Amino acid sequence: MVKRGDGMSLDGAKWIVGQLKRKGYEAYLVGGCVRDIYMNVEPNDFDIATGALPDEVMAIFNNCIPTGIDFGTVTVILDGSDFEVTTFRKDSGYMDGRRPSVVTFSGSIVEDLSRRDFTMNAMAMSEQGEIVDPFRGKSDIRKKLIRTVGKAEERFNEDRLRKLRAIRFAAQKGFDLDVEIIRAIKNDTSLMGVSVERIFVEMNKILLSDRADLGLELLNECGLLNEILPEMVPCIGFEQHHPCHKWTVFEHTKQVVVNTPNTAALRWAALLHDIGKPATFELDDKGIGHFYRHEKLSLESAANICKRLKMSTALSEEILLYIAHHMSMPVLTERAVKKWMRKIGPEKVDDMRLFLLADAKGTGTLEDDAYYIELKELVATIRKSPQVFDRSALSIDGNLLMDRFEQLKANPRLLSPLLEHLVEICLHSSEMNRIETLLKLSEEWIEKITEKSQN
Repeated sequence: MVKRGDGMSLDGAKWIVGQLKRKGYEAYLVGGCVRDIYMNVEPNDFDIATGALPDEVMAIFNNCIPTGIDFGTVTVILDGSDFEVTTFRKDSGYMDGRRPSVVTFSGSIVEDLSRRDFTMNAMAMSEQGEIVDPFRGKSDIRKKLIRTVGKAEERFNEDRLRKLRAIRFAAQKGFDLDVEIIRAIKNDTSLMGVSVERIFVEMNKILLSDRADLGLELLNECGLLNEILPEMVPCIGFEQHHPCHKWTVFEHTKQVVVNTPNTAALRWAALLHDIGKPATFELDDKGIGHFYRHEKLSLESAANICKRLKMSTALSEEILLYIAHHMSMPVLTERAVKKWMRKIGPEKVDDMRLFLLADAKGTGTLEDDAYYIELKELVATIRKSPQVFDRSALSIDGNLLMDRFEQLKANPRLLSPLLEHLVEICLHSSEMNRIETLLKLSEEWIEKITEKSQN
């Protein structure tokens, strides 16, 4: 007998399956968890399919919630973790290109598996670990092939999100797409009915995958890149005509993406950082290509894309920060690096440096990374002593200054530039960050500003 599960675990899922079986109902682990177990990968979650109706499931387990009762789904809570238990079903009447309008409960696990997207996700596992595989999912996994259950056109017409999921799985697992999948997507690239939020989630997973470059190539090959990021299409095949760039803009972009750490902000910044290059291209009289101020146009396009994909404000701001400064490489002096750290923000400096390194690697011409190593060392040295990168690090604040100087009370707009002036001084001379010294500096600055206004 399987021991009661310890939270979100295989034992926990099998315990639920066993309870259903002991009550006389068929029950199996299904979907992605079975695929992962077969591939010796730790599953993120466990789904269970059963012949029991939702009311019957709820009668067996004390702690459960009817989370999707119309679709036959009950969430069983076991040791603080959620397990979705869904009645065997048939889906039909897809009207919006996303969800079935008719759900019929079925008595067969094979019929339940037949409604699923890809063969590798259309397997079931018994409590004893036996795999039910009516659509040759195991064989396709061994072949590293993503293939739909039945005709690709039918699966994609039912749920257009599956087009993106196919590419996402290819990028995550390094698998090939079946030729029928590629053909079906090319024939109909529409994502109508798929919410922007779901598109962003799938794109994010593609970018964070081990083979993000493969994902981007497949998006382009299948025509979905034009549906999601039409701004990127001019980059494809665009030669840079520059000795420091070996590849086209799109190939360079893919290389930068895979060379950045796989955080959402860095990967999206890598994807979008040169999107303005084709529109700013100039060829000089020596045949050398230039992209003057392309970072400005890239920043504008990226801001529009972040908004269109409904990214969070925090994520958007971080993406745009890296893009805005990806052409800013400080001279390797303490003074210059301090100014650079202040401009980027000390908490983002390490990621910015890694982004710059990825951009350099993406040229295909980087001979060594000595500059980036020295930059890292300089940043580490600077961090060893207290630094004043922003107003919060000053020994005085705006309230104290307002109380001390009548000129600021009369003209509060002077406060912000005064504080910036003090930060700039303390950035390079941290010993000046004392209340008495800062008050003296403030007095001198106010007097100077007052004199200018009177002349």
